[in-house]
Amino acid sequence: MKPKKMESERGSVSKFRKFRKDLLIEAVLFLVMLGYFLAAESHSVGENLNMTVVGAAIIAVWTCWTLATARDGLEWVAARVRRRVV
Repeated sequence: MKPKKMESERGSVSKFRKFRKDLLIEAVLFLVMLGYFLAAESHSVGENLNMTVVGAAIIAVWTCWTLATARDGLEWVAARVRRRVV
């Protein structure tokens, strides 16, 4: 019979799963940005307003998501450190 995990261990595992999911979405956003750069290669900045707006929106979403991913990663690290100290 497996011993029950302590509450802090369960919290650390769920934070790791959330962080792993965030990293996966981060990779998808990277691929979207790469696709945008390849599609916009022949355009100069401001030449096509639609391309410029789409690029700015992708960069804004990616930036927000990166900050959220960093926060989740730091929470996971803090939970692991707290578990080892306690």
